Amino acid sequence: MAVNLTTIIQSIRHKVAQLTARTESLSRQNAEQSVQIAELTAEIERLRAEIKSLKTDNDYLAVSHRLAQSPDEIIKSRRMIAGWIREIDRCISQLKE
Repeated sequence: MAVNLTTIIQSIRHKVAQLTARTESLSRQNAEQSVQIAELTAEIERLRAEIKSLKTDNDYLAVSHRLAQSPDEIIKSRRMIAGWIREIDRCISQLKE
């Protein structure tokens, strides 16, 4: 009977040691994966911001190419729009007076 109890206790101790080692291993993996998740989440946010910026740039380019087909026409269109903006500003300042 004593041999059986000793054997059972040793078996339980061995299993506890295995489970403890496995738990520690899983805890380390969990911590590493949590760090990786945080890094990937930050990367996703950075990429979303970059996509938003690139979409805005693309929209501006699409509008500018609709206004003019050649680089010279784009420059002329920008100057014309800038002139309109200056004229609108002058009109607003006159209305304030």
